[in-house]
Amino acid sequence: MQKSQLILERLEKMSNSVAKPIIKQIKDSRDALDFFETVSLPAEDEKTQEIIMNFPTVYIHNWQDSGDFEVYVGESNDIFKRTRQHYDASSDKSKWQSNLLEKDARLFIIGHEHFNKSLTLDIENRLMHYMMSVERVKHVHNLRDNPQTSYYPMEELDEIFSKIWRGLRKENKELFPTESAIARNLYEMSGLKVPVLCIMIGEGGSGGALALSVGNEVWMLENATYSILSPEGFASILWKDGRRAKEASGVMKITAQDLKALGVIEEIIPEYGMADQPALISISRYMKRHIKTFLKKQNGKTGDQLAAERYQRFRVF
Repeated sequence: MQKSQLILERLEKMSNSVAKPIIKQIKDSRDALDFFETVSLPAEDEKTQEIIMNFPTVYIHNWQDSGDFEVYVGESNDIFKRTRQHYDASSDKSKWQSNLLEKDARLFIIGHEHFNKSLTLDIENRLMHYMMSVERVKHVHNLRDNPQTSYYPMEELDEIFSKIWRGLRKENKELFPTESAIARNLYEMSGLKVPVLCIMIGEGGSGGALALSVGNEVWMLENATYSILSPEGFASILWKDGRRAKEASGVMKITAQDLKALGVIEEIIPEYGMADQPALISISRYMKRHIKTFLKKQNGKTGDQLAAERYQRFRVF
């Protein structure tokens, strides 16, 4: 048997040896939690009850605001006590928990037979990082970063997380897109044999910014921003304080002017002051004229040459 076949069989065996996670979705309210604890959970098998009641768990509060999602990811040794603490804080309008009363929120409770404190912290961290790259997620409220080292079963982290993400995706495909979607987009765009022009018109952030940037040129409207992480996320990870977002935005160099100076983008599109109809007409005319110029520059190039130039553009970075 070939060595590659042996490796594949070993990976498949390892995958099958890791148990499936337990994922429960309920309405995010005190009454729904009470019902789950006293009625729904006791109707489950003994193993499921044991894992949810007595093991550490990971949880995701989520709600929609203007069509996009906001989330809070956490972990706890006592999911029922911790969730009720969040409900107790929901009357404070200054806290994220107030959304649990004001929005149609949902709660995911995630358990696994191998969960311990270190593993749940790593699952929590990875969920936060993944969700920051989801296009439909506009805000992740908990952005602490606390990676764990040297624990059992650390070698199962990747497989357990993958199974959790796939399980969550079955519940909500918008909130939990395919793991490889961004990587697949990068791969496909990098090999296109036609000119590719990417234009940032607002907030080009998270993994979507990476996926949109595989172009022969990248342009930005003069008041747009472009980064792989929000200033709030940057501040929370680097300084453990999301309130330093304004300071982080300066450090990150996310404006069109900063990125043009760094050579990350090729063109800044002027916005002509006010966001009114005359400005829109002026912007459209500017873009039409410069897009024509861009296409003329690409005229006569082979598909392989266009792909090679995109590759070289990133090599310069």
